[in-house]
Amino acid sequence: MFEFLKAKKPAPKPAAKPPVKARLANGAKPKPVVALPPEGEAAGRSEEDRRRSMLVRQLRLSLIKSLDKPEGRKAIVKALQRMMHQDEKTAP
Repeated sequence: MFEFLKAKKPAPKPAAKPPVKARLANGAKPKPVVALPPEGEAAGRSEEDRRRSMLVRQLRLSLIKSLDKPEGRKAIVKALQRMMHQDEKTAP
């Protein structure tokens, strides 16, 4: 009647695979890594554009995280001042 209350036996765990190095030493070949073609808006862009947008995204996330800390804000202000100073030097 109350069979659903009885403890279920855990499913048996599959045997663990040996580490990759051990498998390769035994003669197994590594699986080739296949890059998937880009989808959606990234389909028409070059590899360099995709890489640049990924770097911009990472930089934006790190800036957002560092804005929460006062020392991060100071470092950002210093970096921006350095960039502006370099622009003044190179301006015609």
